[in-house]
Amino acid sequence: GPALSIQRNDVRGISHAVASTHSHDYINASAGTFTSETIKDNTFTNLSVNNTGQTTLIRVGAALVASAAGIQTITNNAIAGTFTRLGASGNTFGLAVTIAVAASGQALNNSNNNFSNVTLAGTGNGTCISNLDGPLKTIQNNTCSNWGGTSGTLIGITVNGGKAPMITSNTITNWTGGGSITGILVNGNTGNSPIGAVTSNTVSGLTSTNPGTNPGL
Repeated sequence: GPALSIQRNDVRGISHAVASTHSHDYINASAGTFTSETIKDNTFTNLSVNNTGQTTLIRVGAALVASAAGIQTITNNAIAGTFTRLGASGNTFGLAVTIAVAASGQALNNSNNNFSNVTLAGTGNGTCISNLDGPLKTIQNNTCSNWGGTSGTLIGITVNGGKAPMITSNTITNWTGGGSITGILVNGNTGNSPIGAVTSNTVSGLTSTNPGTNPGL
């Protein structure tokens, strides 16, 4: 299959005359099968959006070829300035890797992204990085700082168990809200060989007025 490359784009200037119920995807690789996926050096500059549908800065649902040649690299993407969501509900993601394919040797590398300075209104939930794909994945050196919610659930990084998730050297700091806040969440079994690891991450300053459960990891 072909190689997918989305690089050096700047998303800015989105405005609303009235509140919207629509979803927003600013970069969306939603279909197809690729030998490699490279999404890097993209910025999202001072966005303030007024919608209640799901909002995702980078969404990847495209598949990789089922071999060791299938490499995903999502790196050095960032919010420039601030991101504000005014809608009273709906989910928000910085990065969402959504397709669930069988682990057949592919490798997913999500590194050096900075999705920080985010404000969410109402009951909206927020997740900085979500990777629910099956292959080997490395989530490394990402920064998710200064997120503020109202009453929704907030999560720094979430992955499924899949095949050996490596979550290392990420920074998740200064999150505030009125619901539960989780720094790093690993869902499901990580018993595949090799074994994954969560190590050398910085998780601090998670503060909720009504936390329920408020784990760091």
